[in-house]
Amino acid sequence: MRFYACLRGAWCDASTLGSFLQSYHILLRQIGGIILVIFGLHLTGILTLPIFYWQKRFEFRPNRPSYPASFLIGTIFAIGWTPCVGLILGPILGLAASAATLGQGVVLLLFYSLGLGVPFLLLGLGVNQLGRVLKWLKPHVGKIEVGTGVVMIAVGLVIFFNLLPYFDRFFNMGINV
Repeated sequence: MRFYACLRGAWCDASTLGSFLQSYHILLRQIGGIILVIFGLHLTGILTLPIFYWQKRFEFRPNRPSYPASFLIGTIFAIGWTPCVGLILGPILGLAASAATLGQGVVLLLFYSLGLGVPFLLLGLGVNQLGRVLKWLKPHVGKIEVGTGVVMIAVGLVIFFNLLPYFDRFFNMGINV
């Protein structure tokens, strides 16, 4: 629920900002493509940028557990994950901002929130059983990171050169947002 509350607010902000920045969409699309390529180059290890390793931490220890404290910790967690989810959330917010109705945008964000939150819930419920799977994945994290970087470079180039509309012709599957 915290994910959805944060994302709903972000969507409303993005919708307002999106209409304001419509005149710059070509430049912004190209900048976004360049940023994705830079992230991809970093993930593959071709380009190492120290800024991607910076961290900021603070401690919050409430005296007793409460719903507002849980909400605050969840909100801080969601904000901390913004760089991780932002690469997927950005396009979804774009789709939500350009959706025909407010309801369609809300549905997109609801399913995104479920897709983000449900795996964490399942991981929490089955952490003991999934320990073996996570141990098996640990030596392959570097390969997964390089593969993710290659995909990000490809997506960045597709976005930069505005090739997404061509993919839409072939992979639409009848979904119109």
